[in-house]
Amino acid sequence: MVLNTLVLRLLFPPPPWGWPPSRGARLGLLNIYPAASRTGTGAAVAALGPVIWVQHVLVHAVPALWRLHRVHHADLDYDLTTGARFHPLEIVSPC
Repeated sequence: MVLNTLVLRLLFPPPPWGWPPSRGARLGLLNIYPAASRTGTGAAVAALGPVIWVQHVLVHAVPALWRLHRVHHADLDYDLTTGARFHPLEIVSPC
């Protein structure tokens, strides 16, 4: 996990103006609709599960993405670190 984080930071350093660039710009789908903060947070949490599930189905179904994702499945001991095991390019892939 540490090695992956270092590789990603070297390949994609944060911009000099800070991260995220949209800070204060009120960008994002949940900012389009006027909703209370709790409603927006609830909607984001509710939407996150299905979106992550679809992403995971795609990395198993698309051969090029599977080659990157199988690093996660190569862990022989299923434990707390299994979820943090990933190929650095998997993070920047389109899915």
